[in-house]
Amino acid sequence: MENFRTIKDFTGSSDFLSPSQKDFPKVAETVDELLRRIDQLTEGATTNFYKAYSEIALVLDEKPEILGMDRNSKDFDKTKTWFERAVEINSNDPRSSANKFIRAVSKYGLLYSGEPLVNKDGKDRLADTTNIIGSNVIGYILDKKTVPNIGEIINAEIDGALNEGGQDLAGWGGAFYFWDHELETGKTIGQTIREDPEKLEKFLTINAAATRYTMGAEWEEGDGKELFEGVLFGMAAPVPMPLRAEITGRAISKNYTGSPDRIDGWMFRDQDNQWIKSGGLKAYGVSEFTLDPGDVAEFDLRRQVRLKGQSLDFDSIDVLGNRDNSDIFAPVNGRENLLDKFFPDKVLPGHDDFEFWSGKKSDLRQETQGGVNQLDHDDEQENLGFLNGFPRNSLMSSQINRQSKSIQ
Repeated sequence: MENFRTIKDFTGSSDFLSPSQKDFPKVAETVDELLRRIDQLTEGATTNFYKAYSEIALVLDEKPEILGMDRNSKDFDKTKTWFERAVEINSNDPRSSANKFIRAVSKYGLLYSGEPLVNKDGKDRLADTTNIIGSNVIGYILDKKTVPNIGEIINAEIDGALNEGGQDLAGWGGAFYFWDHELETGKTIGQTIREDPEKLEKFLTINAAATRYTMGAEWEEGDGKELFEGVLFGMAAPVPMPLRAEITGRAISKNYTGSPDRIDGWMFRDQDNQWIKSGGLKAYGVSEFTLDPGDVAEFDLRRQVRLKGQSLDFDSIDVLGNRDNSDIFAPVNGRENLLDKFFPDKVLPGHDDFEFWSGKKSDLRQETQGGVNQLDHDDEQENLGFLNGFPRNSLMSSQINRQSKSIQ
């Protein structure tokens, strides 16, 4: 079990646990035993939800059959991963890249929308949200005496984040990974976000900032294995490749909101307020294209959103809420991190860099530029890769294997 380190910490060897939990055998043998433990540890679905999540994660890892779950079903890995990750997030585990990334996305999303980061008592608002989600999920399990399917779990999480946590779909921490989850409207999360230009820009901005923050934290902590596997895991997520490349470019350049004058390969020309794109067909008398009138309004709106967002200071946000302990506080984005080590001169352009993608200009060496230009669009984005910080777990391993096969 790739993520056993984290789960084990919560199920028998950690100071987080109560004496009664330390006395439990490693894994519940029956559903009744699992429910009894969950009820006892959470005091009737009111507290300590990470302890219940850890118990469920271990059962899913070692004895899923007692819950009637098939390891080979299409949703099994997602369900197991959700509970493994929920342990880290609900407990605010400072070692967990998943916790860093999800909390960064959530807090940056609140900042982006002008929502407070603390509750009326001045405490971390994210703690309230994760506990609301925990109460919903664990309460359901105790009531129905079974683990809900992954669709129901995601809906419960979204409901808690949106209705109680002050978030929206674009600012929900799980939107990147569950991009293709179908909502009650019949549309996926991704479709819903992409239909609204303002929500799309918010999603791109906060995920870019969270990517850089998480990468910087993992680099600072020296956890190279989790960092590398997190990159591959992010690449296997269902977000379309062009959007991943956009997020990567923004994270590398530290320009989280993106260039207001360069969007999806189109460049805004101030002198005539036109969106133009190189035609690349000068021999045929075509040197540039202009945006269709029907799309101009959308691009103008996205440009204004980007201009407005440039005043946001994501680097000042205390993601983990533990600045009083320098040993476990992850660095903010403004400090030098892994991306600076890889790209000290910021030579790699963003996805919407008009001059680079049109072939007109490149700061890369000529041979590198030539190689990039020969790739098709998807392979081009694949080579840029996507950088974020999800945890090591069984789903990551399966996705890495699939990724390796596709590369071969």
